[in-house]
Amino acid sequence: MGSENYADFRQQLLPWSECEPKIVEYCAELGIPDTPEKFVSHLQNQLTKVAREVDIICQQGDQITINEEGIPVLKRITAQDKPDGAETLFNAIRERLPQRSVLDILCNVEHWLNWTKHFGPISGSEPKLSRPQERYILTAFGYGCNIGPNEMARHVRGKVTSQAINLPVDIFETQSE
Repeated sequence: MGSENYADFRQQLLPWSECEPKIVEYCAELGIPDTPEKFVSHLQNQLTKVAREVDIICQQGDQITINEEGIPVLKRITAQDKPDGAETLFNAIRERLPQRSVLDILCNVEHWLNWTKHFGPISGSEPKLSRPQERYILTAFGYGCNIGPNEMARHVRGKVTSQAINLPVDIFETQSE
């Protein structure tokens, strides 16, 4: 009850009378002017500098151009040559890292975090599924990859049917704790 109401953050701020004496010191620490006029001028100068840099980049036409309608268009950047030893490094990493599938990773994360505890009937009662954690993992993977239950059943090579994966959507609603 009342969770949609939030406190007004402005009530937690310091009053202006306490802030005003600290402005000069604060602005000095940040390296910005301490008067409104100088601050606006400082920002305008920064914006002008950035605009000039963008104009130079656009004039070169290597990365970005602006079409007749005034819309910036990014150009595809050509790939740089691989540095010497990049392929050797890639092969060394591939040899040392075990190959993992996304399902293996989901199972490992479930083992350590028990994230499927948040799934189940809205009533909060125990699910009446056999091996619910496995089914929740497969369902999350199938729907997360947007492949659906039939394609998911094909990927697990008949170890589970599409009906077992096609669980009602309410399993994704978290239980209140």
